[in-house]
Amino acid sequence: MSFPVPDILMPPLALLAAATILALAWRIRGQARALHNAIRSRDRALAAEQAAIRTLRLTAIELRTPAMTLLGYADRLTQVHPAGADGDLAVHSAAIAGGAMAVLNLADELQDHAVGSPAARVLRPEALALLPMLRDSIVAIDATLGPSRRHWRLAPDLAAIRLHVDRRALTQILARALGNAARLSRDRDWIDIRAVPNQDGLTVVIEDEGAGLPACLDMAPSPAAHPASRGFGLGLALARTLMTAHGGALTVESTSQVGSRVMLSFPPASVVAGREAA
Repeated sequence: MSFPVPDILMPPLALLAAATILALAWRIRGQARALHNAIRSRDRALAAEQAAIRTLRLTAIELRTPAMTLLGYADRLTQVHPAGADGDLAVHSAAIAGGAMAVLNLADELQDHAVGSPAARVLRPEALALLPMLRDSIVAIDATLGPSRRHWRLAPDLAAIRLHVDRRALTQILARALGNAARLSRDRDWIDIRAVPNQDGLTVVIEDEGAGLPACLDMAPSPAAHPASRGFGLGLALARTLMTAHGGALTVESTSQVGSRVMLSFPPASVVAGREAA
């Protein structure tokens, strides 16, 4: 049953309806403007991300050329002056080769980093003994230190540990973590490496008694605040990305002038043997 609207009420009702329509139109216009701005911001962010990826890829390509050149010179030095003929020259050529390989590895990591998320990385896991890979990384790092040396102390239980991981990725993880400890410490300092089992798998702990990291891993270290810190943030960030790709984690604890502790946490699925021994 309908009731007729008095003529006297028609103008106010018409004004109210018009005001309501205008308010809705204004709100819709505001939401459309906000959506347009959000789309433009997204497009700018995507363009910036693509530019950063292109920069990473170009940087990786540019790094490979001088690294390969240095490797060639190191090989020629070794051929002209074999080990034993000139001990110092052999050490220097090994240091050049080690530094060149480090640059090549960094180029590979930058290329992988440009892929995007850790899930996008192609991993080829296999059962690997941890101790030989630690020793290989230590030899490579010692070669880059020149006359400076570090005392590496490896816990005996590391010999029993086998991990189901990607060989190339683990090599890069160890190179970044151990290299960080070597660069932050001083000549003749001790660096301890041990394994700690837990309910979430196994953690490899690397402790040094050096200067400590100047900033946390999520922040780019400032060379002005700590001139010797260049490259640490990137190296550990790349290592952490590789650990994440394996379902693990990389964490850092550091105290200035006391030392730092890098912890590589592997999930249970990555631990083949040695957890009980550790």
